[in-house]
Amino acid sequence: RVPLKFPLRMLDYIYAAWMSHKTRTAADLPPGYNWAALTELDAEDFARTYFTFMDNFDALKLPDLLPGYQQIFLLLQEAQALADQGIKVAVVLGPSEPMVNDTLRENVLAKAGADAARFELGLPARIIGQMQQRVAADVPLLDLSLAFRERLLATGEKLYFRQNTHWDLAGNQLAGEEISRFLLQQWFAPEPAQVQAQVAVSSAGWRGPELVSDAEIKDYLQALFAETKKVLPKVTGIAREMQLFDGIVAGENNWAMAELNQAVELLWDEPPEMSQLKISFYGADGRHYGVLVEVKVDEGWQLLADRRAETVSGELQIKLNRQPVQAIRITGTFNSEQAENPANHYIHIEEFEWME
Repeated sequence: RVPLKFPLRMLDYIYAAWMSHKTRTAADLPPGYNWAALTELDAEDFARTYFTFMDNFDALKLPDLLPGYQQIFLLLQEAQALADQGIKVAVVLGPSEPMVNDTLRENVLAKAGADAARFELGLPARIIGQMQQRVAADVPLLDLSLAFRERLLATGEKLYFRQNTHWDLAGNQLAGEEISRFLLQQWFAPEPAQVQAQVAVSSAGWRGPELVSDAEIKDYLQALFAETKKVLPKVTGIAREMQLFDGIVAGENNWAMAELNQAVELLWDEPPEMSQLKISFYGADGRHYGVLVEVKVDEGWQLLADRRAETVSGELQIKLNRQPVQAIRITGTFNSEQAENPANHYIHIEEFEWME
């Protein structure tokens, strides 16, 4: 769980150990908390971290946040698929502290020299709400921001650790109470019509002034909704599976890994008619790979690309003639880093895209 920060991996562990020592609090905590709850950031790191959280409420940052919303889009699709199978599933939005604690937010923005008027605190929930209505209408959505804000204003309880982004004991208890009440109303109350009205009120979060219109949010999400007809394939042969379809290329630690000579197979239940494939391989450090790419059409496998001699670094594009593709097979045969590091016997795929 130590993030990749330095070229030499050992430095990552040294840095993590130093940060752990630097931020560990002496305060006693109730049993059962995870390690993250045992740390406190210093005042400077705490303010900087929370100012980064404010990006979620800044309309100017929306283009950079689209890959993150794509992940939520995929999660909502999966939740609706579960609901279609008769499985009860709900989604809960947990607020970050700057959203519900006015004094803290003012201090964070003041230290950063940022104008509070440019941030819409309800923007993420409104965006997620539009997605939920269109792709997961049968999945109830609970936003905890109003409950957290009202509790803090009424009692002064902070609900978060002093200089830590996690809920404290009171925050966890409040979240548990709200979620249990919500599920009781949604799934176990005797009168569904009355329940729906109650849930609509109880699930609404705190919004504040709206700076982005509903029409603008709809336009922003078009890039995601345009892809709703695509059916993602089942993936096998991956040693470590990341998001192959999230639209992120060259993101740190954002690749799927497969052993060399172990085929990665993508299988569609409903064969899409493809006109082009684009496979992005990790190559930020200059590495390159030997690769075979095959396609399954009409029960037979066909070779699309043989790049064992002319190795690949970065992006590989392959044209097809709108064939109904049943499966794609990608096999790595060579990794240029393996000579210096024999343990590096993997192919790293950052992104798989296709056009229909």
